[in-house]
Amino acid sequence: MPSDSQDIRPKVHHPLRIQPLGPTYAAYGAVLQLLAAYAPFAGFRLDQASAIVRAQLKSGNHIAVFAADDQLVGYLGWIHTSPAAAERWVKDLGELETVPNGEALAITVVVSTTPAATEMMTRRCRELHRGYRGYFIRTYGDGRESTKRSVLSR
Repeated sequence: MPSDSQDIRPKVHHPLRIQPLGPTYAAYGAVLQLLAAYAPFAGFRLDQASAIVRAQLKSGNHIAVFAADDQLVGYLGWIHTSPAAAERWVKDLGELETVPNGEALAITVVVSTTPAATEMMTRRCRELHRGYRGYFIRTYGDGRESTKRSVLSR
C-alpha cells in the first residue's frame, strides 16, 4: 500500500498540441469559425476579422492549438510593428501599422476554448519573440472595459 507521501494518480498526457496552419481555405475557415463563436469577435464584421486572419495565415504570424480530436481550440495572431506605433495603438491615438521586421509585436487576435490552450499559445509566443515587447488590447465579451497592456518577453 502506498504511503501518504506517494502520488499514485495516473500521469495524464496533455491532449492539446501546437500545430502551424498553412495559408489554406480550410485553415482560414477553421479560424473564422472559432472566432465567430466567441465575443468580441462574434460581433465583428466579417471583413474586419477576415483580413487580419488572412494576413496572419499568409505571413505565418500565428500559433494554433488543436485538441486530440483535431479540433482547433485556440488561435493567437500578431503583426510586427514599431514600439511607437504600438504605443499609439494601445492609447487609441492611431491605427495599428505593420512594420516588417519591427521590434515590437501587436497581438491582435487571441481566442481559446480553454485556459490551457491560452497558456500554451502565450508561452510559445514569448519563446518565439524573446526580447520583443508585445502589445495587446484585451476586450471582454461581458461588457467590462477593455484593458491595454505591454509585456517584454525575456
